[in-house]
Amino acid sequence: MKKVTMILALTAFLAIPAMGSAQAQGDEGVVNATATVIAQLEVAGEEDLRFGDVIPGIASSVAGTDVANAGRFRIQGGGDQQVSLDFDLPEDLDGPGSATMPISFGTSSAGHSANSTAVAGTFNPNTQRLQNLVGGQLYVFIGGTVTPATAQPAGSYSGQITLNVAYTGN
Repeated sequence: MKKVTMILALTAFLAIPAMGSAQAQGDEGVVNATATVIAQLEVAGEEDLRFGDVIPGIASSVAGTDVANAGRFRIQGGGDQQVSLDFDLPEDLDGPGSATMPISFGTSSAGHSANSTAVAGTFNPNTQRLQNLVGGQLYVFIGGTVTPATAQPAGSYSGQITLNVAYTGN
């Protein structure tokens, strides 16, 4: 019995360095954490939506594809990232005194393009639009319709159209 106990103790004693050397023979790997911060979005209103002279009682429209008269925004950002486009659209234009004139925006009153000279496609400015930047930029156009009353007071009318743009992360 003493001999068996001695053999077990000796075996355990010899096994301890073997376990330590097995741990010492371990290995490790390393990875780096990296990230690239994309450019901040810049949105600029470049051209106003211009209806020109309108006649009382006759609606006047500018198409979102009319690059000469549609409002134009330039968006600059990072690469070909996806952005959301949300318009804040007025319901009326304010004129002389307390006069107002209705303005509306149809389902194809907005357009988008990689350049400022031609519209590639149209969309509904009344709902959010997801669109990719092309080489870090995007142009957005806005048209609409004004509907002057038959007794519309003469004078200049205006209202603000705001385009809110944000990266989607996609």
